[in-house]
Amino acid sequence: MAQPTSKFCGIPSRYRLYLASSPILCVADALSALIRLITLSIRLPIKPRQAFQLVVHARSDPINSEDKKPPESQTWPRYLFFILGTLPAAIKLSSFSGTPWTQVWGLMFATSFIVTELITLLGHPHPHPSSSDQPTSTSTVEAILALSTLQWETSTHAPIRTKTHSLFQTLSKLETTLFLTALLTHLGLQIWTIHTLWQPASRVLETAPLARGIVTWVTFAISLYLMLTSLAWLVASCFGLQGHVARFWTLAWKAEIAAALLPHPPSQNHGSGSGTGSTIPPPPGWVHRAGSAMAIWAYLVGMIWCGYWVLERVVGRWEAVGRVLLLDARGEEEERGVRVDENAYLCFWVFLGGLGSCGLWYAFLYEEVGTVNPSWTDVFG
Repeated sequence: MAQPTSKFCGIPSRYRLYLASSPILCVADALSALIRLITLSIRLPIKPRQAFQLVVHARSDPINSEDKKPPESQTWPRYLFFILGTLPAAIKLSSFSGTPWTQVWGLMFATSFIVTELITLLGHPHPHPSSSDQPTSTSTVEAILALSTLQWETSTHAPIRTKTHSLFQTLSKLETTLFLTALLTHLGLQIWTIHTLWQPASRVLETAPLARGIVTWVTFAISLYLMLTSLAWLVASCFGLQGHVARFWTLAWKAEIAAALLPHPPSQNHGSGSGTGSTIPPPPGWVHRAGSAMAIWAYLVGMIWCGYWVLERVVGRWEAVGRVLLLDARGEEEERGVRVDENAYLCFWVFLGGLGSCGLWYAFLYEEVGTVNPSWTDVFG
């Protein structure tokens, strides 16, 4: 999450902070940068350093305001944070035994960090010591190729100009495809994680007194809310004020649908052998699994919708909340009166989903048996 401020698989850099919390998306971002670097080096008659600079140029956002600084101005703080925070954790994680998947996720983060940092470092311009006319920025493609604007527009350089433009378009489409594939993979893994956690979490909710009390309180609060909403709708219908409570009714209706679609724990009563069971054969197992996955999707969509509804009103009252969470609308959306950037909010849920899944997995499914931590790693904390 401390990567340089650049685009993330072609996505604007303001969404990088939350998207980079997924190791799968981090690998996709590093892979897209490597593919772009290799393709430009092979297809264009340019030097290796120019290929690195073209990659940095394609991954950089335009600087439109004074509060945005170029990525190179934050290089050393990033290196310092990596050495003090990420690197010791990566070394300690690599020394573990018995946690293969955890090591895979951690090394995905470390590898993507190293790849993108190397490309950014090698793609930074350095002024030529003997010539002040040497291009020293990666703001334009022609400057990277050591051509002036007039030279770039001449017919002599038309082939390379056309080829460069075509390659950039093709690579942008490839980045989008790679990002969507990685995002679907991440969401599929998220659904599988929730489905795996459902049974252990259900048993805790059924047996733990505190958990049962929380569930009872939440059930009572939701029931009271639905009752009051229905009563408000009835009163509004009598006085012709339906428009004022229509949004509350929509929220209640969607909450009821999500609750009805929640997967229920399987019944433990399979009947005795002497009883006469139903003559209708049970559905195959994949039907139950598909139904549970669809129910989890419906549950997540309901939570995301309710969270957006609440956050939009909170940000409308306290704008600082949106700025702190990096969810505030900017540019044209802000001019239209939009309070919360929907794309940033969805990226925020990618971060929350991963964080919640990791915490629940550690609480319900993690076992220390077979996990060995060498003593020499204690120096890393």
